[in-house]
Amino acid sequence: KLGKINLAFITGDYARGRDSGIIDLVIVGEVDQSYLQKLIQKGEYLIHRKIRFLVLNNEEFKKLKSTLKIEEAIPVWGEGDKNRAF
Repeated sequence: KLGKINLAFITGDYARGRDSGIIDLVIVGEVDQSYLQKLIQKGEYLIHRKIRFLVLNNEEFKKLKSTLKIEEAIPVWGEGDKNRAF
């Protein structure tokens, strides 16, 4: 139902091992944003943290790759080898 997800990863404080209360989630692909919002709300309730998300298509991801600090990201969906996936 969510759509086609190529990659998903966590960036920001959680990726660096700090519990700031906000989880930054980046999703690359074609996603049903209204369904994603419902899932995010459920997840926030279950884990008692806020989830801030960014959905990018492949071209947007290529342009923003360095800004997102991919080398510090934690992959949660997609290729297992971080170097190939990103």
